[in-house]
Amino acid sequence: MASTFSDDYECFTFDRVIEEGDVLFEIKACYESDNFRGNPQCASGIMMNMNSQCLVIDGDMFLFESRTNEESTSPDGDAVIHFRPYKSDQEKDCLAFAIYVKDCVVVCCENGDKKEIKAKQLAEVPLSINGTRHGAIFYQHKIPGKSNLFTFESSLAPRWFLGFDYNESFDSWFLVLRKVEDEVDKMCEMEVQLY
Repeated sequence: MASTFSDDYECFTFDRVIEEGDVLFEIKACYESDNFRGNPQCASGIMMNMNSQCLVIDGDMFLFESRTNEESTSPDGDAVIHFRPYKSDQEKDCLAFAIYVKDCVVVCCENGDKKEIKAKQLAEVPLSINGTRHGAIFYQHKIPGKSNLFTFESSLAPRWFLGFDYNESFDSWFLVLRKVEDEVDKMCEMEVQLY
């Protein structure tokens, strides 16, 4: 006799009773599919650091630069960010997104203990992703008490958040991944304004 909780999975099958009242269960499968399913409808807006600079792409690098209101809201501008929502089978208290500028998506890449941000072509990120971890998927966490401030945690590398660091040799703020041990700091807080 099988106990079935949905059409997607079967949790266990009763096998037999052993001496002294022990019950033996044959485990068949006890999981739901852990996948991300993307929505082709994206939200658009801008993402800014604490200096009110907009996230843009320059070549294959994501950095923050000052933009006027007109420049940041121009549909063809380099500061327009698209947020593709992904539905996850995992129960989380936050939303999952792929974030891209023009045709380049923000991707977390692992190289041993080192984590970094790379720009990849959007075509490389499918609408349906198998598994619970992907370099292009970030969990958006709302900062309590602040209406437009969020943090974005990598689904590939938990406890690693999008952040920004100043690079003196380029005289620019760059999008980076920052490891957070206890509390997310201001260097990971991003302001998002949707159109």
